[in-house]
Amino acid sequence: MNSIELAKERQRSAEVEAAGGLDKFRRHALQHLWHGTTVKEAHASPVSCVSYNHASAESRNLFASVGGDQATVYRDDHLGGYVSILVQFTNEQTKLTKGGGLNACAWLNATGLHDPHQEDELLAVAGTDTNISIISIVEAQVTALLKGHMCQVIELVSARDAPGLFASLSSDGNIRVWDVFSQACVVSLDAQAQCMAMHPDGKYLVSGNKKGDIIMWPMSLSREGSCWQHSGPVLQPQALTLEGSKLRDMDCLLLLPGDRLAGKSLDGHVHVWDFEGKTTMAMFKVPDSGLGMTPGSHIRMSSSKDGDLLCIGNISGTIYIHDTNTGDRVISLSTTKCSSPVWSCAVSEHGDHVLASIGNSTILRYEYCRSDSDEASEEAVAVPEQGGDAMDMDQHRG
Repeated sequence: MNSIELAKERQRSAEVEAAGGLDKFRRHALQHLWHGTTVKEAHASPVSCVSYNHASAESRNLFASVGGDQATVYRDDHLGGYVSILVQFTNEQTKLTKGGGLNACAWLNATGLHDPHQEDELLAVAGTDTNISIISIVEAQVTALLKGHMCQVIELVSARDAPGLFASLSSDGNIRVWDVFSQACVVSLDAQAQCMAMHPDGKYLVSGNKKGDIIMWPMSLSREGSCWQHSGPVLQPQALTLEGSKLRDMDCLLLLPGDRLAGKSLDGHVHVWDFEGKTTMAMFKVPDSGLGMTPGSHIRMSSSKDGDLLCIGNISGTIYIHDTNTGDRVISLSTTKCSSPVWSCAVSEHGDHVLASIGNSTILRYEYCRSDSDEASEEAVAVPEQGGDAMDMDQHRG
């Protein structure tokens, strides 16, 4: 971080303390967002995924996007508030891969990959060419190419607390668990899955299918040195019986801190369960949903780093953030100038930024306006709680 970014980090820490903790500050910040920045990418295709780096506390101000055949890594708070590009990757045809569109990305835990004095961040990206590219942010290039899937890859998830461990899902329902250090597939599962989630420690996977069945896949993994390997007997998958009705056409699952599982269906119904007790914690419906699912083009759901907030868009250009534990809507955000689908959205750890990929090649960033700033007095718009109509927030830097 430079001196400007360090000063802003200290200011944020002081504000969190003055507000009485992260949750209170975050809810205050979310109520004082405005549309501050628009990023227009060059591929002229939907940005299928935007994701903050929740795998690294030191680099939490990085976010990534994939759209068309491009993946881009941005710094979210460059010089205290601007968006800057760190790395850009185009999935072109080479001797090793046929290239093509990208559907998914995931930040990986890179602890132990390099000398401890040389920190790095790793981003996995994948799509139509069936391969998974591992991008080093320090080297600004692909450092590993993982092969094994027979169909296009539609989802990537990482085990946030397990260095080098992540999973991929292809359109034929095959789930593969990978070790980025050995560049090897550790486990392959014929899951017939439509979506999946991975425990932060990597001790099990959860998959969902079109019928609404949720399956837990125990993982018998051990670490030899820096590499993961499958050990012990193959454990049988377990069909879970969770309280409440099934989510038909399930397109998203998230395993959240605190043993919580969140699932979303194509028509916008969201359930949150206490995973250990198998009981329902919250249920809500995202308005104006119902987009048909094709690989890489469904509307994604994400969470805050601590799992207490869920962030979801709809087909009319509105972003909704809900409390995971109660299901209450915290805010809704929209702009009158764009009513295209919100393919993916994400909330920063402190709630002072919200990202939304909308329409073709466009990323909007909503930013917290402090009451003592000129921007706050002239251009900030309060965001209503509990489902009120969202205001027009079309002010932006460019």
